[in-house]
Amino acid sequence: MLLLLLFNAFSIFMLRQRMKTINNAYIEAAMIDGASYRFIFWQIILPLCSATLATLAILGFMQSWNDYLLPLVLLSDRAKTTLPVLLSALSSEYSNQYNLMMAGSLVSIIPILIVYIFMQQYFKEGLSVGGIKG
Repeated sequence: MLLLLLFNAFSIFMLRQRMKTINNAYIEAAMIDGASYRFIFWQIILPLCSATLATLAILGFMQSWNDYLLPLVLLSDRAKTTLPVLLSALSSEYSNQYNLMMAGSLVSIIPILIVYIFMQQYFKEGLSVGGIKG
């Protein structure tokens, strides 16, 4: 499922914009040295796009962690559903269990905060790559 998140319009746009900012001198120098297109892509272009890829990984993780509609429609086993689906089961027409919903919401935020804290540098760099001119 995480692979599907890489091929959405936003991810393609971000990677395209990042790859357009790569200086052609790197690619030309590698071609003069006799590097293949595969080598250029894997050893030159992808390492230069690492911040953007890390940003897309963070955003993809957040999207899959907070996914509601797809697990609600496709999964029937409650043990395999996501946390937002389980939290929605706590509210009914006659009663709402606000204390459990708030505790569950706090638990659902913790993994996203941990991922963001460890990848904060890449996230900031990946979002600001296209905004710097010069």
